[in-house]
Amino acid sequence: MRGAELLKEYPKASDTIRKWFIDKMLESLKDSELVGDFKEYLDLEWMNGERVSSVIDSSPRSLFDFFDKNHIYILIGIHEDTSDFLPQFEYKIGDQSGLWYSCRKDAEKDAIEEAFRQLEEQL
Repeated sequence: MRGAELLKEYPKASDTIRKWFIDKMLESLKDSELVGDFKEYLDLEWMNGERVSSVIDSSPRSLFDFFDKNHIYILIGIHEDTSDFLPQFEYKIGDQSGLWYSCRKDAEKDAIEEAFRQLEEQL
């Protein structure tokens, strides 16, 4: 599922993630005089979810810290297939596991989708 679809499918989790991104950006500017104006800009810019969606699609791993703070721990495991020497990746969240993936990023994307589902249930 793409980032935009996740944001629509899980509205409570999406709001929490947007707020987390805004807080992270504001924290990085805490000594700057731009904080007030920049907060308004961030609220407007990030409200529609386009920025969050692009982060989910391009760098799902960047949300691992967010999910850690919400007690949803994503583990990415690796299995080295001895027949063709290509590693395979799997995600694990609690007792939930994904399939084996030939690319780490694919495992991360599916892990983020499962993490969204679990966070939505928690909220």
